[in-house]
Parts: sequence; C-alpha cells; structure tokens
Amino acid sequence: IEPVVGISIQNSDVPQKTLDDMRQCYTNIQATDDLRILKDCFDIISETTNLETYFVRKELAMRKLLTLEQARKAGVPIVDLPLHSKEFLRILESQKVRVLQDSFKKLQFETEALKTVVGKANRINRYYGELLKYEDEFEFEGNEQYTIIINLLKPLLKDASEVFGV
Repeated sequence: IEPVVGISIQNSDVPQKTLDDMRQCYTNIQATDDLRILKDCFDIISETTNLETYFVRKELAMRKLLTLEQARKAGVPIVDLPLHSKEFLRILESQKVRVLQDSFKKLQFETEALKTVVGKANRINRYYGELLKYEDEFEFEGNEQYTIIINLLKPLLKDASEVFGV
C-alpha cells in the first residue's frame, strides 16, 4: 500500500478493530467525498491569501488524507490521487510561504487604500497579531520569509503605536 501524501500508517498505528470497522463501514461514496474535499482544500489553499484559511484547510486535508490512508490499509479500494503523495504534501507546504507573502502584499495594498491613519494603524496591528498567532507554524518552513515580514512590520508598528499614543 502506497502512503497518501506522506502519511504512512504502520500496522501498530491502527487498531485491528478500527481497520475491520472501516472495511465494513467506509464506502466508495465516502472515499469519493473525501477525495472531493481534499481537492477542494487544495484548490482553496492554492488561491487564498488568508493565513487562517490556509491552516484550517491544510488541517482538514491532512485529516482526509489520514482517513483515506486508513481505508487503504483496511483494504478499501481508493481511487488514486492525481498527484504522487509526497508531491502533494510538498505542494501544500510550499503554499504556506506563498500565502505568507501574498497576505503581506494584500496588507500593503489594503493599508495604502485606507484614508485615515487610525484605520491604517488598526489594520497593521490586526495583521501583526495574526502573524504572531501562527509563529510556530513558520518555525521550519518559511522562517526566513516570516522573519523578513516581521522586521518590515516593526517600523509600521512603531508608527501605529504613535497614532494611539502608546
């Protein structure tokens, strides 16, 4: 059994009862639906500029991949994915850096379009908070780009704090 998207389930990872239940209950319709959801996640991830959307959809995709891998392990015939599993995982991960870069470009564009200094300051502070929320996600992949963006934000944050008298 070839692992789906880099997920490999060993015999000891899944209790036999779970495999037996999956063999009896997991249908081709469910597999088709899980594959559709997986494709939807990939499509959304490929186009989003929102960090939260990226991470939520990536988590959903990984859950669906795990389910499909368990079904394969149980002997349920699964239609092959359009991409090789390792390639799919690599593409998902590479999108993280793209989403980070695109979200920063979007911030710059949206901030420039705002008319008030207070509005600009609020938008910059909100984006900075969002970046901090996902700091751990960039510990390995994308760390350099994450650090660059944080450093670009620091003078903007300083300007924003002066607006609020902080």
